[in-house]
Amino acid sequence: MSKPGPIGTGQIAGSIQRLPKIEHFAHLLHFESGAGGAANGLPITDFGINPGFLTRTGVTATAALQAQLDDVIAKNARFARLKIGLVDLTRDVNAPEFAGHRALEQGTLGSTGKLSIMYAAFQLRFDLEVHAFLQNLKTADDVFEAARESWSLSQIETPGVLRTELHAATPLLERAGSLILRDGRKMPLIVKDKNGGLRNQGGPLLEEIFDVTAASIGATVAFKPAFFAHMNQMIPHSNNDSAHFCATRIGFLFIDSALWQMDLYNPNRGSGGGQWVGGSYGGTVWGPPPVGGNFKQGGTAASVAALVTLIGQDRLVNKAACIQMRDELMDQFAGFGGYGSWLTSGLAKTRRILVGDRAFAKLGITDGLLFDAVLVQSFARGKNLRYVMVALGAPQTTAGEQLLRDVAVELHDCIDRNNPQASR
Repeated sequence: MSKPGPIGTGQIAGSIQRLPKIEHFAHLLHFESGAGGAANGLPITDFGINPGFLTRTGVTATAALQAQLDDVIAKNARFARLKIGLVDLTRDVNAPEFAGHRALEQGTLGSTGKLSIMYAAFQLRFDLEVHAFLQNLKTADDVFEAARESWSLSQIETPGVLRTELHAATPLLERAGSLILRDGRKMPLIVKDKNGGLRNQGGPLLEEIFDVTAASIGATVAFKPAFFAHMNQMIPHSNNDSAHFCATRIGFLFIDSALWQMDLYNPNRGSGGGQWVGGSYGGTVWGPPPVGGNFKQGGTAASVAALVTLIGQDRLVNKAACIQMRDELMDQFAGFGGYGSWLTSGLAKTRRILVGDRAFAKLGITDGLLFDAVLVQSFARGKNLRYVMVALGAPQTTAGEQLLRDVAVELHDCIDRNNPQASR
């Protein structure tokens, strides 16, 4: 039995053992806290935390920056094949200016989609800490039980409950309580492994991911060293086996619940799409999103830009999580020895960024295409610039790599021109 508290009571069916099994996709209870910790945790709504340029159905472009990007593409026809998101954070990190090209076109992301798994891991850690704080839980058993009870409660379909329409077209998507219905039916969490076997994936395998230590109120939750080692292999080294390890321990229920409620996936944005993880990078498959095409690891330039922008704003989960994501997993100058970033390379080779600047990135390769995203904090040239650039869909050739290096230079120069008065 879990201890009494505002998240779960253990009384719905007499005991936690008699609560519903976690078998269907639902919107789980997630928290964020800005600059604070678990004591400041607030529930995330269905429309998440807007980095400043997303709308319910699209994006808001800043006219001057969009005109500059349009001019770059008009003068460089080879850039037109790319999906581009450009976010200027220089004037005010929390009031970004956005420009895009094909920015709402859903497609595969390759390993750039592993950023979604990274985010979900930090979201899961923080959610557990909030559960622990709200109920003053001290042990791993109690913290994990409280979370699992909360997730079990998401499976209850109360007769007569009003349904909230999430997507009106085909398929019809609705929320009944916490459950997500597709054309009136619950979405099973049945996954297929690389050998064709089918099984219910259920909720996160918490004992394999976290250590729990009692605090004055509640508990602190930390990644197990072995799990974080896989995170380190997944992001800078882009290791697919480690991505599979992390994704299958966290599970598609939690990953895609967090992405959807954070509004990084939105079935109504553009033709529908955004960040989605329906495949583990190692053979375990749940499937593509309900709207947005047949992409198991999908996204748009706008959704990738939103995710990376939230990290740059210290608003994805909370500030401490964003600092750890940047400094320990995405930093291009930290000597990780990983794959690097073509966008960062283009900036460095042309001295748009210098020693002392910061770049946090994640590249990807799949289906003969290249993908890249980077958050840049440029100070060393004497002009303070801060921005996010995303470029998706270059051909997987030497020329494609150079295309990404070249577009990085042009996008940086757009930001530079957009900030003639940036402090020096």
